[in-house]
Amino acid sequence: MSDPTRDQLEADLLRAARRIGLARDDYALRQEIPRTALGLVPADLSLLFQKRGRMETLGRFGPSDQGDRLWLESCAEQVIASGRPQMFDHPDVPTREGRGRLIAAPVRMVGGKGAIVVARTTSHSSLHHSQVIRLALFSHLAGLALTAVKGSARAEVLAGQLEHVSDLVSGGLVLLDPALRIMAVNSFAAQLLGVDAEAVVERSLVDLDEGPAIKAFLQSPKPIVDRGPVKLATGPVKIGVRSWDGGTALVLEAADLPPATRGHHVRFAFEDLVAEDPRTREVIDKARRAATSDATILITGETGTGKELLAQAVHAGSRRARHPFVAINVAAIPSELLEAELFGYEAGAFTGARESGRQGRFELAGRGTLLLDEIGEMSPQLQSKLLRVLQEMRVERLGGTTPLAVHARIVATTNRDLEKEVAAGRFRADLFYRLNVVHLNLPPLRRRPMDVPKLIDRYARRACDALGRPPVRISPTVLAQLRHYPWPGNIRELANLMTGTVSLLPPGVEEIIELPIFESNPEYTPVAAPMRSTADGPGAEAVIPLEIVERRAIERALIVFAGNRSQAAKALGLGRTTLYSKIKQYGIET
Repeated sequence: MSDPTRDQLEADLLRAARRIGLARDDYALRQEIPRTALGLVPADLSLLFQKRGRMETLGRFGPSDQGDRLWLESCAEQVIASGRPQMFDHPDVPTREGRGRLIAAPVRMVGGKGAIVVARTTSHSSLHHSQVIRLALFSHLAGLALTAVKGSARAEVLAGQLEHVSDLVSGGLVLLDPALRIMAVNSFAAQLLGVDAEAVVERSLVDLDEGPAIKAFLQSPKPIVDRGPVKLATGPVKIGVRSWDGGTALVLEAADLPPATRGHHVRFAFEDLVAEDPRTREVIDKARRAATSDATILITGETGTGKELLAQAVHAGSRRARHPFVAINVAAIPSELLEAELFGYEAGAFTGARESGRQGRFELAGRGTLLLDEIGEMSPQLQSKLLRVLQEMRVERLGGTTPLAVHARIVATTNRDLEKEVAAGRFRADLFYRLNVVHLNLPPLRRRPMDVPKLIDRYARRACDALGRPPVRISPTVLAQLRHYPWPGNIRELANLMTGTVSLLPPGVEEIIELPIFESNPEYTPVAAPMRSTADGPGAEAVIPLEIVERRAIERALIVFAGNRSQAAKALGLGRTTLYSKIKQYGIET
């Protein structure tokens, strides 16, 4: 799961609170809690346990769990006894196919103790430690719902508690049990504390180098504390403390950020990027290495390939992660306004300017990262000014006379071929070379067939969660079609396709068996599946046009051999000249 951030996690918790808050009675609530848990933590199976002498199953959502019943109950008993959420690996994973990993979180309820368990039965790697935070927060809401009064009062209680919990996700987040052991920590908090997020789980706070300084904040009798800053090894940090019966949450924020930059945090890290395809893995590995330096990065790729997500991951993996990530879309702002947005302006610099002036994006980014999205759309005049700023690392506000030092790292993205733009005279060569220090080129989705199934699963689950419905399956036929589809809109098209398809599914339907895009584009049906021939009459054997089969074979060979035409030609049984000719004939990109 991705790193919990306010805009995403708070929205997810809000939907979860509304769903369980509207349950008609206790029985419906017990059934809804495990169903909702799967929307917060994508998995295959979810159960709600209660222990009153012996373990009872109050609600279950997902396939039959009889094969691992003892394992599930054992894990639930452990988290109930310890009072903190944990992750478990199946003891027989190396020898048992189809079993993997689960997360369990304790639930405090009247009449006994309980636990929510979410398990991934088809993959060992889908659940990871950052998702413990999600389930821990949801288990708190579930416990409140199970102990609150019936009817509309429950929704009111949950709404108030949601405000209580959502305050926790605005920055770095550390969850502690009553004994001050760390239950969960998100990546932003780990960066501020200078620790490894997974390594400190289940350790005592006081064992950390920064533990004694932080512990002082827990001595205040007030339920909410926001004092500081506290001087840690990574810099001054403001710490908020929120406590309840089940433990304590610490909210951490870098204290040296100007108010205007707060909230400029990233939502994606390298762990959130899907990369099964060898080309994609190579790009991400290169980006990981580049993140450790301050070199300027140019990210290229077609529209919808995830260039901004990669830029966010670079920032999250860099030493600048505790500083702002500021992005500006060059193509979305008129050229006459873009200069003021980038460089800022002094009071009275032009008609309509604020009396107090305004900071530009370079200033807002501070010592963080400035993303210049769609840099290829920048006007030649502004290119010259940007080049000067990058050369001197100083910027002057419009109407100002005092140069200000630039400390931000620059990342630029574009869907254009800047070398061709330079040759055509539309982009400055010197600016191109200034930006192209580290070049990361994201391949289009049609060159990443191995990534398609995971991306489909991710966005289908996300759409189901947004609509409050259980996860849906994708039929093998549809999945085969999607593997062969060329995806002109790349990942953005895939995400929108899944959202639209799930939105139109009738209630109760749990499998997608057809997609509208293939009704108007039958040529994208998989090679192994028959196609209706329009040339022959009824009853004639269906065939696939030879050019479609040939094109797909060439595309597949080029993917397998990573664009090496000589090896692809040899595997296809073609001469290199013939292969070059067919690549040109079919307009295949390599």
